[in-house]
Amino acid sequence: MLTASANADRIDAYPIINWPGDPIPNVNASYSFHDDDQGWVGTIGVIHPDAAPSSIISINAGYTGMNTSSFPFSNPGRVPGVYETTVTNGNTTLAWKVGDIPVVVSGDNIDLMYQLVDLVQPTETTSPRAGYQFRGPLPDGLTELETPYHRIAMRTPSLLTNDGSFGVAVEQGPLLNTLAGGGYTKLDTVTVNGLYGFKSATGYPTIGLALSTDETLYIYSQSLTMEQLTNLAENVTITDEASWRTSYELTD
Repeated sequence: MLTASANADRIDAYPIINWPGDPIPNVNASYSFHDDDQGWVGTIGVIHPDAAPSSIISINAGYTGMNTSSFPFSNPGRVPGVYETTVTNGNTTLAWKVGDIPVVVSGDNIDLMYQLVDLVQPTETTSPRAGYQFRGPLPDGLTELETPYHRIAMRTPSLLTNDGSFGVAVEQGPLLNTLAGGGYTKLDTVTVNGLYGFKSATGYPTIGLALSTDETLYIYSQSLTMEQLTNLAENVTITDEASWRTSYELTD
């Protein structure tokens, strides 16, 4: 069973590639930065026993980094005040405001997503259920897969080849929301080195593995096959920051 990260305000897991034989050439370690509050995120969908969930929809409420002065920022949708745009892998994003708080949902089932417009209610961050709640039952068999999680400003460790052929990162946030936020909603289950997660061949081959309830190991490629990417994932280990920085001779 997953547990929470020991420190909610930083990443504590750092990826190292232990490729058999010669080291992978031209792998650079760096930090990616989220410089502002990312708001409260969560995920809903349809559960299937022994299989990946479907109709996955990510929810974001109160992203303070969003430029609300120009909100809405996309195309008029079916409902007044709601705007929609097509995003990664053909998914759709709907955006609207509840009072002054922006709400964004993303997924591949636009009909279900429109049913959420009147259901997602942002709440005060001091409430027992911070971030947002639902006004009523979720539609059509949807269930809450991941409860509201606060993504604060943070730096995340990553590895990337010089040619961009593949990357490895530890991202803040729960597993499904991290994948759905990247446009990956058509998933298959996968277990790598005892870590449970999902893989997607829609778009670039991508694997997401849960390290904790709020840290996701994210492995992706523009050129590898899923078999090659899985082999790469099997050779990624997690260490502490000092060992990671030493392994890649990373200095500030």
